[in-house]
Amino acid sequence: MIYLFFTIVLLNLRCIEPFDIEIEKYDNLLVIDGIVTNDTAPTIIKISRTSDPEAYEEKPVSNAKVMIIDDTGNSEILIEDTVGTYISTQSNLIKKINRSYKLYVKTNDGNEYESEFHKMLAVNEIDSLFGIKEYHTTDETSTLH
Repeated sequence: MIYLFFTIVLLNLRCIEPFDIEIEKYDNLLVIDGIVTNDTAPTIIKISRTSDPEAYEEKPVSNAKVMIIDDTGNSEILIEDTVGTYISTQSNLIKKINRSYKLYVKTNDGNEYESEFHKMLAVNEIDSLFGIKEYHTTDETSTLH
């Protein structure tokens, strides 16, 4: 009888209650997503605006001026590839380790956004890599993680 009571209590503790988040002022905020590296691949910057979280609406920002600027004044203008996605083309701005870069964006409505300069650091080399097999067993199944 005690075992049955304990099981019922445990089952009730495992229930998940929904969490409703209340966000204020979420509408129409600018979102800039991207990374600047010294890789030879093009730099990709995506620009969009936030919307109501329940609407699940994508709002890409088109016709913006997007530039990467280095600490010596050299710059590269990114071209809009698809709506809201800007890419570097044959770069006249060769990005180097230990130099500083910033991102500049001017939206179609005339608002300007500019990051601070950030130094590009060297990436540490991977000196070793290994994996560990772990088996987790439940009453019903055994899974490999």
